[in-house]
Amino acid sequence: MTNKIYLGLDDVSIMPSNISRIEHRSECDPYWFDGMLPIFTAPMSSVINLGNYKKFQENKINTILPRTLSFEERLSNSLHTFIAVSLDEFENKILNLDIDDGEQIKVCVDIANGHMSKLINLCKKAKDQFGDKILLMAGNIANPETYYEYYKAGIDYARCSIGNGNACLTSVQLSVHTPMATLLSEIHAVKLQIMQKQFTREEPLKELPKIIADGGIDSYDKIIKCLALGADYVMCGKIFAECEEACGETLQKFLYSDGTYKYYNYVDALVAEKESDLIRTSTLKLSSKPYIIQKFPNIYRNYYGMSTKKAQKEMGNDKLHTSEGVERMVEVKYTLSGWIENFVDYLRSAMSYCDSTSLYEFQKKAKVIQITNAARAAYMK
Repeated sequence: MTNKIYLGLDDVSIMPSNISRIEHRSECDPYWFDGMLPIFTAPMSSVINLGNYKKFQENKINTILPRTLSFEERLSNSLHTFIAVSLDEFENKILNLDIDDGEQIKVCVDIANGHMSKLINLCKKAKDQFGDKILLMAGNIANPETYYEYYKAGIDYARCSIGNGNACLTSVQLSVHTPMATLLSEIHAVKLQIMQKQFTREEPLKELPKIIADGGIDSYDKIIKCLALGADYVMCGKIFAECEEACGETLQKFLYSDGTYKYYNYVDALVAEKESDLIRTSTLKLSSKPYIIQKFPNIYRNYYGMSTKKAQKEMGNDKLHTSEGVERMVEVKYTLSGWIENFVDYLRSAMSYCDSTSLYEFQKKAKVIQITNAARAAYMK
């Protein structure tokens, strides 16, 4: 057992540079070289689908289509967006494709345990076979040493962290978890070590996997901390499930006379309200049944992890496995453009405090420090 203390995102904050040459946050560029923000949507069917992924891309958010769509639907869009595939689909379908010259498909091998030697070997086979014809994302991983194996396999993007997603139960049920702040810091350190070895020619000169922080990142400050800790991208699910443009069904919330709450879509809500009116006015035994006493004005969405039994059914699985995910209702709070406007302003401000005009400079200059619970409580009011 190691005695080292591993830190989560709530255990750290960012110290500003001693001197910043930046006079206004507009001098800071929060976009990568391709003009996109350092954000990915999680490949979740309660967030993204064929009908809305281009809307997210128009707002400079990188997208991944979930496995609940048919393989044919996903593949037909793989030139324009990342598509999530299972390990079986990757081995038996993707590796058997004939990709035309000049094209590049974007594939995310979406499995819970990204440390599997089979995954890494298949990814290496795909890169040897297709080269730049495939842009490859894999994960998730929660051991910094695995990043080096991903680099050797030629994987382009590494999804990092296991078990701390808002709709994930892996840490709760399995106790498999590496806190995000330390995990990202140590993976970034491995990345820098490889870069140094490339400089001295101890390692071949090739692209290193982009680091994607993934899981439980549900606020502006956590995203910014991940970037400061060395993440190239941050993957978000719940944040986007709470925006109007997400694809999950929208629901209304009702309080019943027996103290229970129920959620209905628009059509079912009309039926429930009509039934409640009949119960309230009935003089028969029907009147003993619970009825609606309050209709809440807010709109909700059913948000669930991709290992839940609901998602397993949507993916067409005949045999359902024990769920390591949860379903919950989240309130729809904002528009996508409104959230992005705030995020861009907050990230630019953080970069200006750290004397950084680019994301690359922010990764290099931002100083992340450990704080106590009391120190965090002092500003989380």
